[in-house]
Amino acid sequence: MNEYLLKIKNAIIECDDDNPVIPLIDQALQQGISPHDILKNALTAAMMDIGEAWNRGEVFIPEVIEAAEVFQEAADYLEPHLLAGAVQEKVGTIVLGTVEGDLHNLGKNLVAVMLRTAGFDVIDLGVNVPVQRFIEEAKKHNAQIVGLSALLTTTMVEQKKFIETLQEEGLRDQFKVMVGGAPISEKWANDIGADGYARNAGEAVTLAKDLLNQ
Repeated sequence: MNEYLLKIKNAIIECDDDNPVIPLIDQALQQGISPHDILKNALTAAMMDIGEAWNRGEVFIPEVIEAAEVFQEAADYLEPHLLAGAVQEKVGTIVLGTVEGDLHNLGKNLVAVMLRTAGFDVIDLGVNVPVQRFIEEAKKHNAQIVGLSALLTTTMVEQKKFIETLQEEGLRDQFKVMVGGAPISEKWANDIGADGYARNAGEAVTLAKDLLNQ
């Protein structure tokens, strides 16, 4: 891995106050490293490593939260650089959010950044979003796609509830529905009648483009 990308990645994982991530991103940009490479190979790679360490029991909640905060700071700083090279003509509109009862936003935020750089107009509703708000905002913004994130097994049912509500209100054919999140699988997406499932932010962009072309 490029030394600048490695430094950024380690700064997120280690949360070292003496090695702040923003100056490291600036250094990488000045060296001609693309914002997309920084996002994929430093920021996202760092959080994947943190997730794997969590699964192995090597890090704990405070460390994960601290790393997530540093990641978010880095992603927010990098976003204007990503958008500067993004597709200028909007390819479609997507309403995005984490379902009601769930306050996780790290993966959803990364998906939002990558969709924007791919030319989508992203209406990010944040976290703990009720079904009816998803529907209201999708109608208000004439969205083609609604993306629902769930990071808890207890909130997965909200994705199912959303699709059922669309059917009850005669709106199912109006929106494509994509789902994602740690406990979500392709089988779950098929079972609830979603139009697609993405395992990560990169797949979410590909899926959204595919759904627009259907």
